[in-house]
Amino acid sequence: MDLNGLSAEQAPPISAPLRFFLSAPLFAVLAGVLIFMTDAQILTSRYALESIAITHAITIGFLGFVMLGALTQMLPVLAGVRVPRVGLVSAISHFLLLFGTLFMIFGLLYNLSNMILASSLLLGIGFLTMFIAMFIGFLKVKNITASVRAILTSLVFVFITVLMGMHLLASYGIGKISSIHFLLANIHSVWAVFGFAGVLIIGVSFHILPMFYVAPRFKQFCKKRVIWLISIGLLLWLVLNLFFEDYTTIAKIWIATFFWAFATTVWLKFNKRKRPVSDVTVWYWRAASIFLTLGSFLWIFDEYFKNSYIVMVSILLGGGFLLSIMIGMLYKIVPFLVWF
Repeated sequence: MDLNGLSAEQAPPISAPLRFFLSAPLFAVLAGVLIFMTDAQILTSRYALESIAITHAITIGFLGFVMLGALTQMLPVLAGVRVPRVGLVSAISHFLLLFGTLFMIFGLLYNLSNMILASSLLLGIGFLTMFIAMFIGFLKVKNITASVRAILTSLVFVFITVLMGMHLLASYGIGKISSIHFLLANIHSVWAVFGFAGVLIIGVSFHILPMFYVAPRFKQFCKKRVIWLISIGLLLWLVLNLFFEDYTTIAKIWIATFFWAFATTVWLKFNKRKRPVSDVTVWYWRAASIFLTLGSFLWIFDEYFKNSYIVMVSILLGGGFLLSIMIGMLYKIVPFLVWF
């Protein structure tokens, strides 16, 4: 394990990330139970309230909690970002997100307006509390590495995504769906997957793969250019969606190409490890690379089938790519966290 560049003296108390890691599996179990109990035909519609509830049990409840826990630990240690009052901030954010996610899931499932509105407020404050604290920490960083730039970029995307999510959730609470509701929902989901989770995973992998797997370091072009190129693609996709919908495929190809390049790079890095020891987490990364490639390109071709396969795209990217990465990294992060 390559431990160069770690800032051990800035590590947060173990309770800060651990509370998120302990809550995440409970939401994954809840999502599994809800999938078994829900009519499969209903789940084929991405806009059905049951689908939205189950999707966010996974994306916020499991993936979101894992990523926040990982960020709480990695920002001070890997990036030298000292989050102010990290113990208090993480406790408040965790409490709000825990109940906000539960209120959202059961509010949508049982169509309880007050619970949905409460969840919009709780989730918004919970996420923004953590993100604002992280932004404050970034202001004091002196060594701006590729990972720092990528994490900061991902936080900008998720900040906007959270604001859109609050609006969308509040719309269900008050029972008024605007004319741009589904357009915002599309932007919300794409920026969450590619802008937040995708960019965050790429940025963290710059440090994680050489450290945990003794893999070759990423080239400077990848570190300095890819995040900006993906960000440009996501902004271009937004503009085309708003004003030139017929040309959105151009931006989709742009985004998918760079994520495919990242997936291929990860696969090659694992082939060139200095210690090619058999490890289940390696197969999680390899599986994630395959699912990312398939999901990204199906997202492009789905345009020609009038979004008939968008649920399959969500499964490939959310379940195949993101879940594989998160589960694989938990096998590494939790033992490292306890040892550290």
